[in-house]
Amino acid sequence: MKKAMYKVRLFGRFPAMNEVGGVTSFTYNFSKIYKDIIDVVIDFYPGKRKQIPDGVRSMLLDGTMFSRICKLITIQFSGSKIIYHYNFSTVKGLYLFLMLPKKRHIKWVVMLHNGDLMEEYNKLNVINKFIIRCAFFRIDAIASISMKQDCFYSLVTNKPVFKVVPYIPVNKGFIKSPVNKIKSNINILISGFPTSIYCHSEVLDVLMKLYKEDCLFNLNVCLYGFDNDNLQSSLLQQVSEAGFANVFMHLDMNEFNVILENSDLYIRMNSVDSFGLVVAEAIDIGLDVIASDVCERYPGAFLIGCNDFDKLEETIRKYLVTGTLENLLPSSNSLTRSNIDFLEMYDSVWSWKSGS
Repeated sequence: MKKAMYKVRLFGRFPAMNEVGGVTSFTYNFSKIYKDIIDVVIDFYPGKRKQIPDGVRSMLLDGTMFSRICKLITIQFSGSKIIYHYNFSTVKGLYLFLMLPKKRHIKWVVMLHNGDLMEEYNKLNVINKFIIRCAFFRIDAIASISMKQDCFYSLVTNKPVFKVVPYIPVNKGFIKSPVNKIKSNINILISGFPTSIYCHSEVLDVLMKLYKEDCLFNLNVCLYGFDNDNLQSSLLQQVSEAGFANVFMHLDMNEFNVILENSDLYIRMNSVDSFGLVVAEAIDIGLDVIASDVCERYPGAFLIGCNDFDKLEETIRKYLVTGTLENLLPSSNSLTRSNIDFLEMYDSVWSWKSGS
């Protein structure tokens, strides 16, 4: 990796005890692979037993929200020739930019991980929409992770948008051992927030029907994150009534990876998604993956129409017999967007330095 003329300060969230998710996975994997150019990773979110890659310098902010913001403001005055790469889940994270000072020879790059930014933005009132647009005005560049995000940014800002892939492979050398999927029970995994966009209830209905027909498989359900739709209790009740699934709540990254590596089929039927990091991770370690076609998917995923649960049922039934998804569903062969490497993005942003 060539020596850069700048250093990157990554604003993100390391995985912690009982925490796993898109931003945490990205922060961990990105800092591990790009640690040579990272000055420090700033973790704004307190948590127990943070998992930090070896050799990565980190700054874990704690205390009240006010004290953490004050610490973040102070950090802005230290160092020079810095690109700050900010990671947030939603557009509401952009409010922070109205409070932060910005020195000369400093660049701000923002990457949002939510699947439907436009829907979230449209729910804001006029004043908050104005605040978000003002925040975009202070940003130097945007890292967009999906075509849906490309469209959103084109409508709300004229800042440069770089199309990137949020998945950072860290286990390319690991491939799970092959299993005889016809003679042994298939291990199926579904995971995500206990919210409606993950369609857990609908997938459970399909699997419950198949199980009652004496189809042989094992099911693991991993739930994590906020119960924003108040669906967690009903999902747990649904699994309990089914009587054939194992439920895991709020696993940390290592615990979740153990379950993932011991699975054969991963199902992600989201009605809204940005990319699906777990889809990419599952494919890279040799799992079969069925995913909804609501966004670009990592090459190797087998795609199914959003809400087409009849097709899902038919596909799984055949898969349990043949042990393959080939010829059952179309697959994602390549990422159709013209994506850029993160180092290329940083170099481009830094090349605009003159006069800043």
